[in-house]
Amino acid sequence: NNRGFLEKAVRDSRKKYRQARITSQQLLQEEDNFLSNSIQLINTRRELLQLMLDYFSLFTETPCPLSEVKI
Repeated sequence: NNRGFLEKAVRDSRKKYRQARITSQQLLQEEDNFLSNSIQLINTRRELLQLMLDYFSLFTETPCPLSEVKI
């Protein structure tokens, strides 16, 4: 939800910048917020995947529908 909100805020800020209603610094701040949030989301997903891989490498004998998925 937050990513969608920030994406909309960046679009609105770009429009305002083209109309000379905000400064380039304000536009850069909005874009920085959006990109920081995107990086944070990627890191969270990476950590989750790493946690799952660690779990499945330790508990190889425990039946689980996720561990039976063929990729």
